Amino acid sequence: MAPIHTDTIEPSNLPRILLMSIRMRNLGLSLCLTFAGALAYAQSAEVPTDVAQLVEKFNEDEIPFNDNLLVLGKPEAPASVVFLLGLSGQSSFLVSRGLEDLIEKYVDTGKIRLIVIDMPLTWHDMQAFAGFRCVPPEKHWDVLKRALRYPRDAMNMKNGSIESAPGYIWSMMKGYDVSREQAEKCMRNTRIAGFIEGQRRVAYETWGTGVAPSFIVGNQVLVEPSNMNFVISAVETMLKGAQ
Repeated sequence: MAPIHTDTIEPSNLPRILLMSIRMRNLGLSLCLTFAGALAYAQSAEVPTDVAQLVEKFNEDEIPFNDNLLVLGKPEAPASVVFLLGLSGQSSFLVSRGLEDLIEKYVDTGKIRLIVIDMPLTWHDMQAFAGFRCVPPEKHWDVLKRALRYPRDAMNMKNGSIESAPGYIWSMMKGYDVSREQAEKCMRNTRIAGFIEGQRRVAYETWGTGVAPSFIVGNQVLVEPSNMNFVISAVETMLKGAQ
């Protein structure tokens, strides 16, 4: 099982803009204000009724949360691969059908680090990723895998209203040392949602994609790969080119 690290990633291995944005302790205020502004706009502009009703329930509490960059692998690994993770049937398929092979062959052996970026595609996802950030850091990857264990979980969550999403999300978070009350506060907290939105924006501005699942391998952006063989092939090519 790949160890989880929250170490600083060397600038040579990841775009500086990503490093700067993920350090939420330094950018927390600006991202929180940005997201709060977006919420205010949503409340005043012509937006879908369900979104307007949702944003009214967001809180600005000072909630402790995990603002670490999720990195699987060994700090000394010579190369990095970025995984833009969305909560979707396709992400579930990749995680259950091949991602572990990538981790066992390349991450656990110290050849690469796998950097996992939250990539919300809907307001359902935003609430889920925010809730997961209140799980202890050492269990963050576990709860993400739990959320993607069954494709129907993400599908059921998204088929329901955005108001009802916390019920589905909580079922994924049980057993991860967070009470339901605290989890729901995290799901609708402007600071935490601002952190998630910061990752989404940086991914889009850095790699030009808002689609998940996607993998960034070297200079390739693999958008919604149909299976992990494409990703593994790209990793092999990247590593051979670095020799």
